[in-house]
Amino acid sequence: MAKRLSETVEINHRQKGFLAATPGCNENIVILENIIKGAKHNHKDLAVVFVDLVKAFDSVGHKLLIKSLQRVKLPKDFVSLIKDLYTGNTTVVEGNGNLTTSINIERDVKQGDPLSPILFNIALDPLVYSLERANSGVSMPQAAEESTA
Repeated sequence: MAKRLSETVEINHRQKGFLAATPGCNENIVILENIIKGAKHNHKDLAVVFVDLVKAFDSVGHKLLIKSLQRVKLPKDFVSLIKDLYTGNTTVVEGNGNLTTSINIERDVKQGDPLSPILFNIALDPLVYSLERANSGVSMPQAAEESTA
């Protein structure tokens, strides 16, 4: 399912995280080196911001996840399946032999689930596009293989 979903949904080409066939870290280092060289060559000021999404998978609310799947126009049956997997989950914590009352789980994508990386990227995509629309970053030409994909 994860492979089919990855082939069906187009993720912004700037997203490098959690994608199996993407050398994200290495590619981002090369991009950063080129931006720095370009700024130096053109005598331009440069500020760089790194966004580290701490506990990234834990940050996705389930309502956002479902809306994101609907936004990319996935079939209703698939969205319903994901909704069923993520709705109504609870957990309890044990301490000193006692259990807490039930705790509703309303955010996260499941650790270790092959669907989680693509679900996370689908949920993150609107943020990436809105940053592009803000047009305050550095414009980089797409690589040849990205522009033909």
